[in-house]
Amino acid sequence: MKNIEVITAHNVVIQYEIAPVFYRILSFLLDAIILFFYWLFVLLLMSALSIGSLNFLDGADSIAVLFFVLLLLPMFFYSFFMETFFAGQTVGKMILGLRVINVNGATPSIGDFFLRWSFRLLEVVISAGSIAILSMLVNEKKQRLGGIVSNTLVIQLKSSQSYSIHNILSLKML
Repeated sequence: MKNIEVITAHNVVIQYEIAPVFYRILSFLLDAIILFFYWLFVLLLMSALSIGSLNFLDGADSIAVLFFVLLLLPMFFYSFFMETFFAGQTVGKMILGLRVINVNGATPSIGDFFLRWSFRLLEVVISAGSIAILSMLVNEKKQRLGGIVSNTLVIQLKSSQSYSIHNILSLKML
């Protein structure tokens, strides 16, 4: 597993495990499932409130279009809002134990999250994820282009290595 060392302001070295590409893709898919159910909920809500029909985007019902857009705006900004308000985590990242941090170990600023999110449109939405996966595979820190530009990376919160008391007692002292 690839690690990154971060030196804090107090000269303490902290090692983080960089999140594997597979976990990041799985996190994205979990978030996509959540967004799909939210979208389904919006459609059912509109149907229950009798705001237009399922073909309301033909321009005839402007209230339905406005309602639809207002309810789907959170879907569009999902990753930006979640990472900003939950310290670098979306629901998918929370489930898998991943977090976005700055390369110096700090929590990224709102500007960092926005820059990261804006590149996501190109890397994930427009290119169907191919640019994001390719950049993660060739980059040493497994960063997307948005991560490189915003100086952020995704780490694993729980170490993949575990040690028992037997491992510790078997260490030879100098």
